Amino acid sequence: ISIPLMLRLPNRAEPRELLLMASPTILLPARMQACLDTAASAIRDFAVVSRLPSGGVSCELLYGVPLIATCLGAEAGNHVDAWARSPAADALASLVSALRSRGEVLVFAGYASPTSLLPSPCQHFFIASPLVLEGGRAALALSGVASADNWQPAACL
Repeated sequence: ISIPLMLRLPNRAEPRELLLMASPTILLPARMQACLDTAASAIRDFAVVSRLPSGGVSCELLYGVPLIATCLGAEAGNHVDAWARSPAADALASLVSALRSRGEVLVFAGYASPTSLLPSPCQHFFIASPLVLEGGRAALALSGVASADNWQPAACL
């Protein structure tokens, strides 16, 4: 299962938007896979909210289905050469490199549920950690992060 994500970066970033494909890192139940298959064409929109030191994120706050997000085409092994030359792949590689060198993670806000990965009527927060996959491909590891809105049903109204 691949889920399209539109990553909106701060104004000074170039390019300002990156279209990524995210795949769950765990095996999903059949019922959840069927729901995701029907909603897979909907692009989940994520905006950068903040940067944090990677040591400042407690694993107890992470929840939901963890995702690995890469550039379009990067997940298919036979498209690595085309992927390596794309401007989006270069932008993601430079973002991952900068985050790794600074020891930081990004905080995103998006209208997607961390537990079901389906579009949600209210915003949830996600942590994006920089990764370098085999072959040197840049990626982001996304996980939902618990916040006050998770326990306040009024936040979803």
